[in-house]
Amino acid sequence: MNPVAAERIAACRQRGESRLSLTHIGLEGFPAAVCELTWLEELEIHGQFTALPDEIHQLTRLRTLHLGSSVVDVTSLGGLPELRSLKLNGAKDVPRGLWSLTRLTDLAIIYALFPSPLTGISGLHDLERLQLHSGAHHHTLRALPDEICDLGALRRLSLDQSKLRQLPKSLGRLQKLEHLNVYQNRLERLPASFGELGALRGLSLRSNRLEKLPSFAELRSLTRVDLAQNRLEALPEGLIDLPDLDRLDVSYNPLRQLPPRFFSLKHHEYLSLSGHQLTALPAEIGRLQGVRHLNLSGNPLGSLPPELGELTELRTLKAARCGLTALPSELGRLTRLTTLDLTGNQLRVLPDALCRLVELRHLLLADNRLAALPEGLRSLPLETNTDDEEYDSAYDFVPGLVVSGNALPLSEAQLRGEPAEILGALVG
Repeated sequence: MNPVAAERIAACRQRGESRLSLTHIGLEGFPAAVCELTWLEELEIHGQFTALPDEIHQLTRLRTLHLGSSVVDVTSLGGLPELRSLKLNGAKDVPRGLWSLTRLTDLAIIYALFPSPLTGISGLHDLERLQLHSGAHHHTLRALPDEICDLGALRRLSLDQSKLRQLPKSLGRLQKLEHLNVYQNRLERLPASFGELGALRGLSLRSNRLEKLPSFAELRSLTRVDLAQNRLEALPEGLIDLPDLDRLDVSYNPLRQLPPRFFSLKHHEYLSLSGHQLTALPAEIGRLQGVRHLNLSGNPLGSLPPELGELTELRTLKAARCGLTALPSELGRLTRLTTLDLTGNQLRVLPDALCRLVELRHLLLADNRLAALPEGLRSLPLETNTDDEEYDSAYDFVPGLVVSGNALPLSEAQLRGEPAEILGALVG
């Protein structure tokens, strides 16, 4: 037996633990000894094996099983009375017997080849959560059988990165569906029945080829919508009127203007309008009183309206690469702002009003034309510029002050210093 597996199995037996993980240890088979741990409730096992041991029926308390292998037959799992959640990672095809596991409520098939159709999936009538993910494999879903819409208990459906070209025409039959994710596919249109998903709360259509969407007027339960990276030239009908929408991302679509009523939205917490062709923002933007995170980056705005200063709930404002040459002093009213990103503009001077942003932790000013900074910035509680061990990846870390790529009289070593050191060197 694999020595690491033997050690973990022994520890699990000694402590009577209900969860066992045997992942990334180079398993070349499914250890039969695992089946002796009859009290297990959760098992995660990865390895080079295509069959399950006959003794697996002994795991009568198992509720969650994650198989990272190319198992070809899972019929024996039907003998596990408590099994409700199954995750298959790296399957070369849909394993035999899968559709007979009628007690499943949660099924994920990820990084799979899907050379065969999903015929028979409607047999999983208790399924509440379904994830189908192809990744970068050559064989992908491309299309779903209409019978998937017979899964009447389904509440969450995730079909990301599968190169789907269309969704089933009867999608609207999924009346209990609350979350739909079809991120990074090849959809060009949605079925007309999409507008009948009245229970839908979260929707991601990011990174498709959608040019037009059906009406959102009846999707009154939506709170989060991601339409980024499509080909939309106009917002779908009814989107603006959704009563509980608090997160909207329509970035990187060829939108050239937004209807005035768009800025009457009261409940938005997160709003991304980045990557459009917007050349100006109307004064009505000041009506977005509830917005906390606003992303305007990548629009050829040239200037920001002073009405932005009325968004006093803002915590994050991103206006990178907007061609800005000056900032309105009204930004100093955003006293709850913690992050301000002005990277890649043409700013020569910062208004002293920015020194009133008493909660600012992150100020990103790289690649402008600044020759000096306001002395009052020294009083702001800017974070460190050094990645801390508590962060798991570079994506989590945002420096406190970035001023590289300007005309500041600082050496390369000084530019890499901490905020207090940078500001101290500039203002003495």
